[in-house]
Amino acid sequence: MVVEVVSSKSGDCAAESGGTVQLADLQEMHNQFREQLDAGLKKLAENQAKACRPAGRRQPCGAEGTADPVPDAVAQLEAQEADAGGLEAR
Repeated sequence: MVVEVVSSKSGDCAAESGGTVQLADLQEMHNQFREQLDAGLKKLAENQAKACRPAGRRQPCGAEGTADPVPDAVAQLEAQEADAGGLEAR
């Protein structure tokens, strides 16, 4: 299977380069990625459950209406949209 590198980190394959990968190897990479993702999500859920249920507390963290508002949330979202628009324009 022919693949194209769209973006990369320093030290990895250069962006806009390409190559070939066996389909079985690509499937194995995907399976390993899913395993790591599932393990990470499981660990996150376990840690969140521990942090959000201190002794004697009945309501979990993040219950509706308990979050403090972020004063500059609109500015943060606008900055993220501008950054995303710049990336899409490349």
